[in-house]
Amino acid sequence: MDKAIDVRSKISHFRILIIGRANAGKTTILKKVCNSVEDPEIYDPDGNKIDPGIVKESAERGEHDIENQLIFKSNPQFIFHDSRGFEGGSEDEIEKVTHFIEDRAQTRKLSEQLHAIWYCLPTDGNRPLLEAEDRFFKISVPLIVIFTKFDGLVTKAFQQLRTEGKNIRIANTGKVELAQRMLTTNYRDPLNGVVFKPSAYVQLDDMRLEHSNCIELINETAKTLTDDALLLLFVSVQRNNIDLCIWLAVRSALGKEELKLVVEWTLGYFPHVWQLPLPGVRESYKNATFCTDALKNKLLAVEDLIQTPLGLAQIGALLCICAEHTFTEGSAFGEGFGPAFVAALDVYVGSPTEAEVIKEIGEMDLAAKLNARRQRLYGIVKAHLLRRTRTEEA
Repeated sequence: MDKAIDVRSKISHFRILIIGRANAGKTTILKKVCNSVEDPEIYDPDGNKIDPGIVKESAERGEHDIENQLIFKSNPQFIFHDSRGFEGGSEDEIEKVTHFIEDRAQTRKLSEQLHAIWYCLPTDGNRPLLEAEDRFFKISVPLIVIFTKFDGLVTKAFQQLRTEGKNIRIANTGKVELAQRMLTTNYRDPLNGVVFKPSAYVQLDDMRLEHSNCIELINETAKTLTDDALLLLFVSVQRNNIDLCIWLAVRSALGKEELKLVVEWTLGYFPHVWQLPLPGVRESYKNATFCTDALKNKLLAVEDLIQTPLGLAQIGALLCICAEHTFTEGSAFGEGFGPAFVAALDVYVGSPTEAEVIKEIGEMDLAAKLNARRQRLYGIVKAHLLRRTRTEEA
């Protein structure tokens, strides 16, 4: 497991290829993932920024370079590659994407490899999967199929029910259920029939709506990452789902016995703990060392405390609660994390919140299976986040 921390210390970017036809909603999804209203900046393979006007002119001429890197200012630790839309089932474009995937798979540098593929399939049209497209599934990279524009399929289902003679009330009541059946018949079943099945499926509604989010996409992508290093990299790069950070941090905390490792693996899943640009191996994660020392200064018996199951759970909860509290502070990212963590530590230690957490942890069933204890600790942490408890007290 130490290897994963070392890899994360050296690699700061998670690289994703997003595939899909034109109007599949790719750009909208990427903006949601990166919490951005702006378009991404575009860089060539050597990291040189490209004038958007030049890219637009090339696109108008029918030219597209999949090697170009799309990076959002709001989350520059994601690197995206975009396939051109497969208009009319263009064999040439599909071939280019296939070669790109194969070339990236052959590189020995983990930072240059593709870490995941998001394949967008709009469900509001009449043309599901092309036979030529299923070759993308014959790869070792986790591939998540994203069914986009499900709201359009719901509209089609409503129209079908009306055509069948159903009145408006009945059509409205049954349209979502019918749309789900249409999705299964026209999309899921064909995909499940290929030799190399997708790693996961995600269904997204209209991502243009302000309240929409991509938490399910983040969760399903994380589930497909069986390599500890890639999972740590992905979760600590994404900034949409802090609950996922907490869950994985809790899961790790209960599996360690040494204070240094408990701190490293608990805090490691939180994006704002890592420092950029990377100053060197392990230097990017010096916040973990800082926080270990801060804990020793604040809790003199901390190293004895973690030798007991309940004490270990208390420290894991403390780390998660303090890390979550600092997450929304813009000044707490990177080099600013240490002071922000100490401030959160001062608020938490000795507070009624800490007393309640310790009380509930003391009531945990130590005879329960490890995963059940992890679930219980996760619930305790979620119920006692500092922002929530301080708001209630006010």
